[in-house]
Amino acid sequence: MGGARSKARDAVRTADMRQIASAMEMYYGDSDKYLQGIGMPTAISTYMLAVPKDPKSKAAYGWVDNSADDQKFCVYSTLENKGTCTTTRYFTSSHKGT
Repeated sequence: MGGARSKARDAVRTADMRQIASAMEMYYGDSDKYLQGIGMPTAISTYMLAVPKDPKSKAAYGWVDNSADDQKFCVYSTLENKGTCTTTRYFTSSHKGT
């Protein structure tokens, strides 16, 4: 049963990454720049009033510091299921897509 739960949490993580990217794109559409910061924002203007957190740890997702460049962003989550990988797997969303 643990495998099914971890796969479900990974599905939530990937959905969260896509929603964050959509909110960032809407923000960009209105502001001609992405929300900037050294850490994960807690909200993305009116497009996402509360940025979701990891479903298991309740910690903020990973965020790449974009405080020096408002034309880029990158957010990522660590996935629980490695599949056939021997190393850690990530799911990312950025200004270039997911």
